[in-house]
Amino acid sequence: MVSFKKRCDNSLFIHTSSDFQLYVLVYVDDIIVTGSSPSIVSKVIKDLSTTFALKQLGKLDYFLGIEVKHLSDGTLLMSQTKYIRDLVARANMDTTKSMPLPMARNRKLSQEGNDIFEDTTFYRSIVGALQYATITRPDIAFSVNKVCQFLGKPLQSHWTAVKRILKYLQGTISFGLTIRKAHNHTPLALSTFCDADWASDIDDRKSTSGAYILTKPLSNSQFMSLRNQLQVKDYFNMLKEPSSSEGNIREPFSSD
Repeated sequence: MVSFKKRCDNSLFIHTSSDFQLYVLVYVDDIIVTGSSPSIVSKVIKDLSTTFALKQLGKLDYFLGIEVKHLSDGTLLMSQTKYIRDLVARANMDTTKSMPLPMARNRKLSQEGNDIFEDTTFYRSIVGALQYATITRPDIAFSVNKVCQFLGKPLQSHWTAVKRILKYLQGTISFGLTIRKAHNHTPLALSTFCDADWASDIDDRKSTSGAYILTKPLSNSQFMSLRNQLQVKDYFNMLKEPSSSEGNIREPFSSD
């Protein structure tokens, strides 16, 4: 008999031993069983079948709006194509032109204004659905977080920002996350970049910080290329530079 432990998520059951790892994810009557030992996975499914009426659907291909494709090299591609398509249609945006980015650079949204968006319930419904789409689309996480800050009193300018996110999703509807097999003999290497916009919120002057984490090492050329794309400045060299005038405060990183 395999025993499980619940850690943070009450729906996720985990068993870890020196021989294998096993995960069981339960949501109402949908269950995912996976692990490092196919024989143990089959045994758990058989044991569950003796107690519950189960219908085995084979390899995972769809779960709570998330589509899973099994590629020939063992890679899993997770996307929400149908979910996003239905969301765009619900917002009456399925025939509009797509956008290359989910939000314009240096776009400033404020809670102050008189252009009230009348259908507050509709705004909250669409933005709430966009939050779920960030599961496989982390590229819209920042933009969605920004429009979520105005659920109490949305303005037309906020809805315009929401429509841009939807237009971006429409043009990138097949995008998703890839999960590849890890090589046990290769140590996991992390490369992290972080930045802050330094009190750029025009309402309360709070800062927004962000991080970009890679789970594989970068070559020197790749590192410098990404560094230049993110427009990261060298903080220590900037401290050595003379100030152009007294009282001039230099930002250690760019606001991009």
